[in-house]
Amino acid sequence: MNFLSPDIKDLKQLGKNKQKEYANAKPFPNIVLDSFFNEEMLSQVLTDFPDLSKKRISLTTIITTKKTGS
Repeated sequence: MNFLSPDIKDLKQLGKNKQKEYANAKPFPNIVLDSFFNEEMLSQVLTDFPDLSKKRISLTTIITTKKTGS
């Protein structure tokens, strides 16, 4: 699955197009890239990631579970 939005055809060109905006941004260099990631991929991440608000779980448990598949 492509992680970037289908609207982004050339990542290097996007960087070139945003270069001045980044350099001139105040109070420090920054840019905002709306719709940068593929929405379907982000939805899948949300589905795969445990809902930590409903269960007290440690980061170690999450990492161990993902590694072992348990």
